[in-house]
Amino acid sequence: MNSSRDLTIIIQSRMGSSRLPGKMVLSINGETILETVLIRLLKEFPPENIYIAITDLPQDDILNNIADQFGIQVFRGDNENVLSRFVEIAHKVKTRFVCRLTGDSPMIMPELINDAYSQIESSNFDYVSTILNENFPLGVHVEVFKLGCLIDRLPKEPNVTQCEHVTSFIYNNSEFKCKNLMVENKYPYGRYTLDYLQDFHFFYKLSNYLNMPLSQITIDDLWKVKINNPKIFHINMSIKKERTAV
Repeated sequence: MNSSRDLTIIIQSRMGSSRLPGKMVLSINGETILETVLIRLLKEFPPENIYIAITDLPQDDILNNIADQFGIQVFRGDNENVLSRFVEIAHKVKTRFVCRLTGDSPMIMPELINDAYSQIESSNFDYVSTILNENFPLGVHVEVFKLGCLIDRLPKEPNVTQCEHVTSFIYNNSEFKCKNLMVENKYPYGRYTLDYLQDFHFFYKLSNYLNMPLSQITIDDLWKVKINNPKIFHINMSIKKERTAV
């Protein structure tokens, strides 16, 4: 584990998903989805570099409790204005860069965060991510950007879209220098987010086929399944691609 990175990771999450309520505490092979994400991150990053940004609604108390068990810092804020949660955290931390993750992406790999951090830290870009083109499948959400974007360059009156999607004010504005993340080890084509019951069935089948918790599955493991049992990837591939708040 290397704590020298000048980076704060913020995971946005909530229990009140309209499509799949309570999805963050659905369990597969003994791990809830949120636990899967935290276990992955803690292999590479110290807990003091990680926040979970949840709502101030009582239904999110369970997410608060899970974060506490892992020693992860918690920020609770507005249910609708996700951007405001990130801004509040930005004013608390001292790092130069922020990584935005979504809690419903259990296949996120820490090496992607490291790659994005390396590529922004050594350049003059404001923002490096996996979402600017189609090189990465849905559910592999990594966005690393300068902390100052949330403090010094925030819109005076963010609109509804900006409040929901957090970083849209950056990648939709030509005044920011944005770059898509470049990696060598690519994911097999698939859908790796948890929005619908079919997505849960995909992760459940994937975990059982490999006989391991989701938190232990690597990109190489995904390729093995893609080659040896591609039908598992068909479970949720008919779902229309959408980008919405967690």
